[in-house]
Amino acid sequence: MPDSPDRLDDALEPGEPIRRREFDDLADTHRPGPENLDFVPPVRVPEQHPSAPQAEPDPPTERTWSPRWVMIIAAVSVAAVVSAVLFFTSPFAGGGGETEPTPIAYEVPSEPIEGTVGESLAWYQHTGRGDVEVVDARWETEGTMPPSEGNQYLVLELTITATAGELRVNPLYVSAYDADGNEVFLAPFGGFPPELSEQTLAAGQSSTVNAVFELPPEQSLVMFSDELFNPVLLIDIPAPE
Repeated sequence: MPDSPDRLDDALEPGEPIRRREFDDLADTHRPGPENLDFVPPVRVPEQHPSAPQAEPDPPTERTWSPRWVMIIAAVSVAAVVSAVLFFTSPFAGGGGETEPTPIAYEVPSEPIEGTVGESLAWYQHTGRGDVEVVDARWETEGTMPPSEGNQYLVLELTITATAGELRVNPLYVSAYDADGNEVFLAPFGGFPPELSEQTLAAGQSSTVNAVFELPPEQSLVMFSDELFNPVLLIDIPAPE
């Protein structure tokens, strides 16, 4: 193994030792050691820039409205606008509109009127009045479906005529009572047309229909009521012969 050169410049090409020695001298100068204890490497100190003045907070302003008050004010404003529109478009604004006639409220007797088959009786309601006559009453043992055991079909032929206002005919306003006082409503499967159905008769109009009940073949009572289901007419129906 060849001897190591004392200095690096001995192993360099001609022309390079001078630069190498300069480098070594510079390295020896900055290499820490006893002879360079007073050396302090330079430290770059950032330039000091004066800080920008901070904006002062805005002075306190007056108290703002809360969302709740805003909603209340908006609701009141909308209600006022709607009320104004309704007023100016109503028949009473400016006197140019046409008012609808006020319906007449008819008085209904406090006690029911009693009658029999073949008798024309006054049917009072709050919206009008008319006449009801049971033209015929008969008992049938057959129908669309046979009646239950012990029962028959009571078929009433009715003539209903409106005389004032509007007479409201409704199956719920007509019912029957058997001999024991049990209330019975119209039979759904009697099969005797034209059956009583819901309709409104104006003054002068008339209708002939059948009211069919399923109950024991005994003396019975048929009731006609008003719109509030108060009894107005009580018609006696004899038992079959």
